[in-house]
Amino acid sequence: MFRSMCAMLIAAAFVAVPAVAGEAAQAPKTERIGIVYIQQVFKNYNFARDTEEQIKQKYQPDQQHIESEIARVQEMERALQNNPLKPPGTAAWRKSMMEIEAAKVEVQAMQEEFAKKVREEEAAFWMNMYNAFQRSCKVLAEYYNYDVIIAAPDPALSEEAVKAMDPMAIQQEILMRRVQYVHDRANLTSSITELLNHNYTKYLQNPTANPL
Repeated sequence: MFRSMCAMLIAAAFVAVPAVAGEAAQAPKTERIGIVYIQQVFKNYNFARDTEEQIKQKYQPDQQHIESEIARVQEMERALQNNPLKPPGTAAWRKSMMEIEAAKVEVQAMQEEFAKKVREEEAAFWMNMYNAFQRSCKVLAEYYNYDVIIAAPDPALSEEAVKAMDPMAIQQEILMRRVQYVHDRANLTSSITELLNHNYTKYLQNPTANPL
């Protein structure tokens, strides 16, 4: 019985060796990972800079109109306070107060509509820019054979948190920065930015093309 067990163990050993050797021969695939500091990309993306300025200029007349209406209502209040012919509690005073309250409601409605328009346009702008960023990542990943591209916040802490010396803010920023070191060959920030700006330059030369 002892001999038969030894024979079985020896046979099993000879059978297992080729399998282990075969597994060792197949080296695990090394994944290529690239990192992009997304804040730097958006900061240096010319389309983002230009579009933000265009939105600001587009709505500047509306903003100025709202500010002038606010100033007008404030002047109405001052005039009523300094008008000896309309003392508080009189019919004339109540009529003026109703006019002022109606003007305030109108200005508030203008502010809400203005904020809604700006918010919707900025939201569309950021979604379009992010879609462009994703497409650029895909193009570079396929070109350079990267398996994964990770968007990370800038490694340095923000100037605001450092200047404020707020321990909670600094701790929060530290916890957000999960990428602590990136070799130059894995840092695709400049390549992504150059690709985005290249496509935007093509759009400026041919406005019928998609800027993103």
